[in-house]
Amino acid sequence: MTCEEFRNRIAEMFDFEHIGNDLWKHISECDNCRNYYAECCTVVNFITPKAKLEIPHFTFEKPCSKRRISRPMRYLSYAALAIIAALFAGVAVRYYDLSNTAQAATQAFGNASLAMSEVKNFSATIMVRTRPQDNFNFIDIDAPFVEHTLAVTHSGDHCLWCISKGNHHVVCDGMAQYQWQDDVAKAYISPYDENIIGIFNVLVNIGQLMDYEMTMAKQSGNHYDIARSDSLLTLTVRSVQKESPNPILKQHNYLTQFDNEREYVFDIPTNRLLQMRYCIIDDGKKQIVLESRFIDYNHDTAMAQTIKIPTTQHEWIDLRSDIEVQPDRLTMLQHETPTEAATRILTSIFGQNTSTASEALILYDTDQLADTWKGYKLIGAKETIHSEGYAGVYVVLEVISPHNQHNTIVIALRNDNPLRIWRIDGGI
Repeated sequence: MTCEEFRNRIAEMFDFEHIGNDLWKHISECDNCRNYYAECCTVVNFITPKAKLEIPHFTFEKPCSKRRISRPMRYLSYAALAIIAALFAGVAVRYYDLSNTAQAATQAFGNASLAMSEVKNFSATIMVRTRPQDNFNFIDIDAPFVEHTLAVTHSGDHCLWCISKGNHHVVCDGMAQYQWQDDVAKAYISPYDENIIGIFNVLVNIGQLMDYEMTMAKQSGNHYDIARSDSLLTLTVRSVQKESPNPILKQHNYLTQFDNEREYVFDIPTNRLLQMRYCIIDDGKKQIVLESRFIDYNHDTAMAQTIKIPTTQHEWIDLRSDIEVQPDRLTMLQHETPTEAATRILTSIFGQNTSTASEALILYDTDQLADTWKGYKLIGAKETIHSEGYAGVYVVLEVISPHNQHNTIVIALRNDNPLRIWRIDGGI
């Protein structure tokens, strides 16, 4: 099998009932196609995060369904979902009955993908509606913009990148990812392929981003507008609401729960992307949730920015292997319901004894949590919400503050880690 034949048939890799062994055999022997398959898995995992797709150890078995440790505040990836919402819907879509604008969109994204596959370095300033203290994949449509800086460079076969907002940073050196906050003692080392930056996981590779949009242009359900000037091409993609938002989750809704719009501005002579913007449309009102302010290709400082990792100022915790739990306790944790787990975890935090929930709080500064929630009392769990597209669940709890105020909080839990136990994914 040639590489071209493999790429023409790659959709079959995600149709688990009809995977040919010749496809697995090819990626077991071809590094380039194996890397290409890994990139496609990243996209599919955005759409179906309940089962992380990984490359098997070439025994010609289907990919296993598992996911590594989750990250705090790993809620919803508005822009990522907008980019890939329909990418592999139907897995092997074979029809190409395109309108003229869709054909033009396909061509524009294809040209951009080719142009930016040549790019080795770039840096960007990207504004996102979020909160400064939250992780990179949390978007609150009612929050003000927070500035993010992204720098990417390629060294040999490795893609190196760094992303920062305020005092929060993640650096990938091509072998692992390093995450820290300037004013927090604990810092974390994660596997190279772990998605801990949400929407930016796609934006790191703009050429790949263009591939995704090009694929979407070959499918139905989107409307395209194209505007040209002497040197610029502006391509606007509109997608309609696909599901209704949950009123309790409020800002934790997916972009697919709104009519949404994605705008890309290209430089016609070079086909490079100059600007991007993502909007939601709610009750007729357009709200920008993400936009680039600056994209500079082949930036001289990109390499320097991607290798600044503080090695002495923090307590580094290596998360590339999971923690050990005694068998009896592990059995108990694995059989908890989300409500039971949430109640136990919050009781331990409110009671200033976080050791009874240490497995669920592995990524948190437990002393800081205990201090933040000092004096709170748990009334009880109100309900559990399953949200389409989210690998975990949301548990709604009622609490009493130290000033005797009644509050409702929503915490996110996931158990798609190797130990299959519930861990806090955000909300505290």
